[in-house]
Amino acid sequence: MLLADLENGEIRPLLKRRLTTRLGEGMKSSNLLGRVQMDRTISGIKSFIDDAERFKPGRRIAIGTHALRKAPNGPDFVSRVREETGMEIRVIPGDVEAKLSAAGVLSCIRNVGKSVIIDIGGGSTEVVAFDGREVRAEESISLGALMIHEEFIHSDPPRKAELEEAGRKIKTVIERSLGNLLEKIPGFSKAENFKLVGTAGTITTCAMLLKGLKEYDPSMINGAILARVRLEVMLEKLAGLTSERRRAFPGMDPGREDIIIPGIMILMELMDFTGRDDITVSDSGILEGAILRFQNAQFA
Repeated sequence: MLLADLENGEIRPLLKRRLTTRLGEGMKSSNLLGRVQMDRTISGIKSFIDDAERFKPGRRIAIGTHALRKAPNGPDFVSRVREETGMEIRVIPGDVEAKLSAAGVLSCIRNVGKSVIIDIGGGSTEVVAFDGREVRAEESISLGALMIHEEFIHSDPPRKAELEEAGRKIKTVIERSLGNLLEKIPGFSKAENFKLVGTAGTITTCAMLLKGLKEYDPSMINGAILARVRLEVMLEKLAGLTSERRRAFPGMDPGREDIIIPGIMILMELMDFTGRDDITVSDSGILEGAILRFQNAQFA
């Protein structure tokens, strides 16, 4: 949740809360949103509304992404949220999700020049190529940290064979979905000098873990550089521990202690795919992008 003032296109955050509710948990087997997951998410929405009401917000907006796009009972969940909270969730297509994430990143990281922006979610990953402020390409991939965890990782800690199988699936999906997307764009081949920028929970949690931050501090996260070699070392360390031990790490986002492993694997494969040795972290993403697009009447 993000509560902010918006003046002349500038976002001034007043309150930001992170909560992992795993709405899409279990969809791999049933393709439906589960009752427990829906209840858990609605409870989270209600807590967000209670926190926000202290500031008397003039406008409220809620967006739904991959799980609500895919689940046949997604509309039922949207109706429940409307009835129980008064919030109207707008379910957005994957390409719009990608553009909102990129717009949020660009609102806080200046002079990005040529860049590829990635947003790793639970059920999908968004990739946007930017040149200055112009979108050159965008893609929403059906690949996420929760999705990979549910399909391949059944042991705690995960077995080597599980990680290898998950890694093969991640590589295959990225190569099949993105293909030579970037190679077709002048200035975005692996040999070119463009920046890789990442947003959302997997990447910001990696920044917290590598910095050893006990509390989330946007000023320490925004603009941080994560080297692939350090991510590889961290992945090996985390994969050798149980979820309970991972949960105790300073900086571990609550509820992310198991899905952080496939999240890092997706991140590293995207770095390999783009030929980048490091990635710049953005604290801002889809929430900031939604606020900006809503103001400009470009929300879809």
